[in-house]
Amino acid sequence: MKTLNQKLHSQRGASILLALLFLLACMMVAASVLMAAASNAGKIRSNYEEQQRYLALSSALRLVAGELEKAEYRGQYTFNLWSEIRTEEDGTETTTRYYSSPRRRASSPAGSCQSGRRTERLTGTPC
Repeated sequence: MKTLNQKLHSQRGASILLALLFLLACMMVAASVLMAAASNAGKIRSNYEEQQRYLALSSALRLVAGELEKAEYRGQYTFNLWSEIRTEEDGTETTTRYYSSPRRRASSPAGSCQSGRRTERLTGTPC
């Protein structure tokens, strides 16, 4: 430490060279600190924009999901209905019902045939 103090107070040119090297080292440290700060500022800005996009998208998805939960289907359709009653050998009767759209008129098997109009309301949970 004593030799460093002597060189700094020396009247020769070595002290100015030592001071310049010390200044260069300090400037390199300052430049690296400044670069780290600028880099972190860029990351913070990028993270903020990314978070804003995420929040906007999640809010939109929550809105759409809420609308889908409240949605219900109301449909009206026309159909043909006929039923067929079969008697088995053991005496039990089996009734089979058939439905078809009015465009596809199927011939009615031996049973009753009726046309009808049905309005149905379906919600999110099946019957």
